[in-house]
Amino acid sequence: MMFHKSDFNSLGGFNGNDEFASGDDVFLLQKTQKEHPGTSAFVKDKNGIIETEMAETWSEFIQQRIRWAKKMKQGGLINFFVSLLSGAYIGFFVLPFVLIVTFNFWSICLISFAYLLKVLTDRYFFQNVLPFFSRMMLHKRVWVVSILHPFYFIIMAVISLVLPFQWKKRKYHHG
Repeated sequence: MMFHKSDFNSLGGFNGNDEFASGDDVFLLQKTQKEHPGTSAFVKDKNGIIETEMAETWSEFIQQRIRWAKKMKQGGLINFFVSLLSGAYIGFFVLPFVLIVTFNFWSICLISFAYLLKVLTDRYFFQNVLPFFSRMMLHKRVWVVSILHPFYFIIMAVISLVLPFQWKKRKYHHG
């Protein structure tokens, strides 16, 4: 993230983020968008890529995702994700799951159509992202990820609402 020091100071810097374990960059971007709409941009340049260390164990992975999900409550993003979950995921996965109980030709067609639509949407998104990060081999996994991701997303969102997380050897009960 790049910004002018004067803009950083006029926005109050990282003030207001004290109750959160991490996310200063995200919250600063949210402040910028709120105070100066349309002034932020994504710069598609490989020299600007910053990588996050990969979690080494499943426990670390889950703790990281809980920490990230807890930040979504800040800045109104929770409303976005609730809308996303209730609209897209329930529409594409809960409804077809309920219809599968009837297990007739039309419910199978609806489930297949919902899955195909999700896969095609994901593939369209990833066809632009994966080459930039030199990760084209992941394109083959979109079919599986398209099934698993909504369940993973919902589970992590729910877990983040009720469980504490540990980060840098400290335990947090909130964001």
